[in-house]
Amino acid sequence: MDWEMSRGSGLVYPDSSDKRQMEIKCILFDLGGVLVELKEEEALMEMCPGLANPEAVREAWFASAAVRAFETGKIGFAGFCEQAIGDLGVEVDEAAFREAHSRFLGNPFPGAINLLRVLKNNYKIACLSNTNPVHIDALRERTDILDLLDQCFLSYQTGLVKPDRAAFADVVETMGLRPPECLFLDDRLKNVRAARALGMQAEKVVGIHQVQELLLSAGLLRQSEYRNL
Repeated sequence: MDWEMSRGSGLVYPDSSDKRQMEIKCILFDLGGVLVELKEEEALMEMCPGLANPEAVREAWFASAAVRAFETGKIGFAGFCEQAIGDLGVEVDEAAFREAHSRFLGNPFPGAINLLRVLKNNYKIACLSNTNPVHIDALRERTDILDLLDQCFLSYQTGLVKPDRAAFADVVETMGLRPPECLFLDDRLKNVRAARALGMQAEKVVGIHQVQELLLSAGLLRQSEYRNL
């Protein structure tokens, strides 16, 4: 990882022009790939029968204007389905498309819920996720992990998506924080860089084990708490 510890709590980034250390007051998580298993590739291949290259499918998916429109709440699922199927050039019925699409997010990583319960004792905890109502409804049917968070910044509700600067600015404004008081954890480097550009402390992590290790090394999680997770 590209971070280093300074004395006391907080993180200092080697590439930062401002080395001032500030106390972390909020830990802001991405959902898929950080707190929750991401089943993106499997779901996409089910949604796009006939397209054999997973990377090509993934690129086509995220290049689709329909995906951004759906994740910012501008269109409903029926309109999204029609547009996305057209963008991808596949033949699949809406019911099969919806079923596969609902499985983008899996279950919380083992240990994620316990970690959040521990962190709530000392920090505000929140999530910032590019997502849509289908994914969130499916997740809520399986787990109450979102209920543990102090705030959920979900793109289809806010109309703001990562890595746009406005998405991160909305978090600090809503939560009454200065950017350096927020530690953002995400599995995509472009989102981490965008958070840092605003002034947040941010790290790329994949899976709950990396989250736990980072928080322990940063002094944001005690050894005794870590051992009991």
